Amino acid sequence: MGPLAICRLDHELVQRIRRQESLGSLVAEACLWMVLGAALYDFVFGLWRSPLQGLYAGTKLPLLLTALVVTTAAANSVFAKLVGTTLSAIQILCCSLLGMPMLAHPTGFARSRIHALCVVG
Repeated sequence: MGPLAICRLDHELVQRIRRQESLGSLVAEACLWMVLGAALYDFVFGLWRSPLQGLYAGTKLPLLLTALVVTTAAANSVFAKLVGTTLSAIQILCCSLLGMPMLAHPTGFARSRIHALCVVG
């Protein structure tokens, strides 16, 4: 699955999460694209000051986003158990991880599809 399919949150991707089909590889690929995209973005953004600033920024943002995803998935797993949903921990991790590219999505279309997956789940 490519980065565009992840950003579009294709219907087959949502169904794959719902059916829990090879979610480990999906998590690995989504993490790879998140880390590479964040590193490249922040490296270029920090490069205007100096190459060292670019390296620092290119390292910092992927670590921050990874910590954010892990913390969010852990909190949502606890909350899911408290409210009695049928979502597994790996499904919750996928929802948290695939939501990262959607943070800047202006229409909110992808966020509503993630919300529908979690509600219907």
